[in-house]
Amino acid sequence: MVRKIFVVFLIAATVVYAIALYSAQVQHERWCNEELQSYPVEVRPYVEPLSFWETETGKKFFFGGLCLIWVYAIAIILSGVKDKSLKVFTSAFLVILLATSIVHVLASSQPDVTYDVLVVQDEEFASGTILVPAPPIYFPVPVDANTVAEWAMEDVNETYYTEYGIQLRFHYWYSFHSDDNLYSCYDILMDAISEIGWYWGKEVDGDTMELMVVFTQQKMDGRGLSLPWKRALIVAGVNIDLEKYLLHELGHQFGLEHCSRSCAMNPDPLMTTSYYCLSCSDKIKENKYVLIPPPPLAPRPKSGGKRGLMLYMCY
Repeated sequence: MVRKIFVVFLIAATVVYAIALYSAQVQHERWCNEELQSYPVEVRPYVEPLSFWETETGKKFFFGGLCLIWVYAIAIILSGVKDKSLKVFTSAFLVILLATSIVHVLASSQPDVTYDVLVVQDEEFASGTILVPAPPIYFPVPVDANTVAEWAMEDVNETYYTEYGIQLRFHYWYSFHSDDNLYSCYDILMDAISEIGWYWGKEVDGDTMELMVVFTQQKMDGRGLSLPWKRALIVAGVNIDLEKYLLHELGHQFGLEHCSRSCAMNPDPLMTTSYYCLSCSDKIKENKYVLIPPPPLAPRPKSGGKRGLMLYMCY
């Protein structure tokens, strides 16, 4: 009698789970359609909203299904696999779970959006080195700056790909001759923009660029600078913290301001990390398509003229 009641309970739980899952997927599809309508018409073909299984609700259903299957497995073990109806429903549920798992894996393996990034270096960076701790005793040894930068960009791309569904496709290496008389991050970045002839949508190697990243070892007044209205940023490639600097300036491109938490957006070197805090991560998720439409207009300078304008994005 107890076994039959338990079987009925499992069947009812499975039916409720299936109905709730279907309802949640329908709601997600409706939300995606509404979200798509909020984008300008010319941008919509490029927008790929999160799949159901990538949302928080989808993840809950996925792990809820795993828990339910564990209950089925325990029931089979306790019953000695003698109840035919239980075996039938268990088999059916296993097939459903396997199918949803495959869909989940396939959905999470594809980026929601891909951005082409032009990577630029000046002559100092091209010929320079960066000290990198080398095992087994981790004594600093000089490594080509380009190599260290490529390591950093690979790590940054992995973070953006796995956490936010953003793939950064880097186009290496384009060079410019920086003016040795310049000292400010802003002036050096503007010099690179002028010499490269950079603009959002620039065609390079048959691809349309959405962002330009500049690496320099020229002495300047900051560790980096990001100008979202130019879709360009510059990073000082002088030490192993290159990944942190790149995460920080890239975060500004996705609408992040400076953060007081333990976060990549914290301007304090002692508090800067190689990851974003939860609040900043949520904002990146909200703004993941920000590089698709044309860049915004430059904000009006705060008190202090050009220097005042730099305070928001300088690092």
